[in-house]
Amino acid sequence: MPTVAPTTAPNAPGTERKRKRFPKCAQQRILCPLDPKHTVAVADLDRHMAKCNARQRPRPSWHASCVNDASEPCDVPLADPLIRSWLPSLPLAVFKQHVAQIEAAFSRHVEHPTALEHELRAPVEEQCHSSLKTSGGRAPENKHLRQQGALLHWMEKLDWIGGASEGPPFSRVFVDFGAGKGDLTERVQHAIAYHTGASRSTAPADVRYLLVDRQHFRHKRDVAADESHPELQRLTMDIQDLNLAAAPFIQAVPETAAALNVMAISKHLCGAATDLTLRCLIKFEAAVSESSPSKRCSGIVVALCCHHVCNPSTYVGMEYLQSLGIALPAPDAPVPDLDVFNTLVSLTSWATCGRVLPFSARKHAEEHSGASADPNHRNDPATEPEASKAALEDEHWSGLPFEERELLGLKAKQLLNAGRVHYLKKAGWSSVKLVSYVDRSTTLENRALIAHP
Repeated sequence: MPTVAPTTAPNAPGTERKRKRFPKCAQQRILCPLDPKHTVAVADLDRHMAKCNARQRPRPSWHASCVNDASEPCDVPLADPLIRSWLPSLPLAVFKQHVAQIEAAFSRHVEHPTALEHELRAPVEEQCHSSLKTSGGRAPENKHLRQQGALLHWMEKLDWIGGASEGPPFSRVFVDFGAGKGDLTERVQHAIAYHTGASRSTAPADVRYLLVDRQHFRHKRDVAADESHPELQRLTMDIQDLNLAAAPFIQAVPETAAALNVMAISKHLCGAATDLTLRCLIKFEAAVSESSPSKRCSGIVVALCCHHVCNPSTYVGMEYLQSLGIALPAPDAPVPDLDVFNTLVSLTSWATCGRVLPFSARKHAEEHSGASADPNHRNDPATEPEASKAALEDEHWSGLPFEERELLGLKAKQLLNAGRVHYLKKAGWSSVKLVSYVDRSTTLENRALIAHP
């Protein structure tokens, strides 16, 4: 390390000039054995190992490794995670066979496929909870607040927000799966306070909040470490390892309590996390049905998203997809003939990829209409020049127009969601449905799973 240049100022009479230098680092450094992303001096290795953030820590009672994995792991070979590079690499004939199976499965899934196609693309009249409406009674402009307000509206319909629970305190526990920074939980707190006429700091004593996420976040909205809010706690762990029956606010409730209602909420819950959550809730109900009949899961309000990262080893609806004719290959199937499930999962990205014209189409439109050459310009199919449409369709490897690709992606999402609905109904849940909780202009991931036993 370079030394600091000596000062040119004269020394005071009778003093010696002292140069401040940085001594050269003579200590040998190695990669940390726990986390190779940083290094540590060999002489300090023992002390560092005791305080490194990557060290193995004692696991709490609610941590059970892989407890929410499938009991019978699926041996389906996984596709390349880079969907854009894998899907076009399929032979076109194989791709068309997979699409034909998916279309046939969609037709078997519903009695009137055309009606469902219209529902998936139709405009939605958005509902918003009163606590988020403006002074004029309108929904907020912010798209995240609109989504949160719509989810709160469904929670209110299930009587989770305004309904006063009966029995002793600690009878309602909101579990926010994939909580992120805790925005949705904060809105639930405000909504309950809005109905009770109290402030957030004086919320009802019978409500508790449990936030679950495997990542660490800065600027979190929750105050889990604040002693003034003992009704809220964050669990930094994977949903895959969560034994909900032993979690805080759930295990600690006295057995003599009149009722403990667990409400599962999330916005947005990505891919495999949704399936792990559903399996977690079903296992929770099975665990408490005999030992603690006063505990139960009151329902689910979950906004779904990111179906393209669904995993065949964790997905809960494999049995349903197979009943619709979507066949799974043998584990030793050749890579070019990967199963239809991987194609189905990959196609879901077509429902949310948007529409961007290629360079040739943008140039043609600019020359003939004087339109902006903005590469991110989104075009209206109704007013788009025919030459631009043709250029867009010709440049896509599938040869399908944008509208057909988008609809195919929506069908793929619907089939994956239908498998989850089937899983809950098979477990004995009485009311399970998929709803478009906001319009696609607010978010393209506008489907939510609403369920209660």
